[in-house]
Amino acid sequence: MGEVLILAAREWKDNYCVGEFDYGLVSQIRDWGKKLNFNVAALRSFNRLVSDESVEFMKSFYRDGSFKLKSVGEAGNRQKKVS
Repeated sequence: MGEVLILAAREWKDNYCVGEFDYGLVSQIRDWGKKLNFNVAALRSFNRLVSDESVEFMKSFYRDGSFKLKSVGEAGNRQKKVS
């Protein structure tokens, strides 16, 4: 939502899309936001603030390598066929 407000404040009329990730575009919109006194909001989930401890807990699954993401195909294979 912040990106839309930043672009509107600049009276932006063209398309502005990161598409394939481009740090330059992210930096540009971040810099424009700073000039408008925008700040990064605290992380929220289901309209509740997420504590730093919760974030670190979730990160721990990825750091130690114990959590492996499955492809969509593998995840979908859990469904049993009904005959």
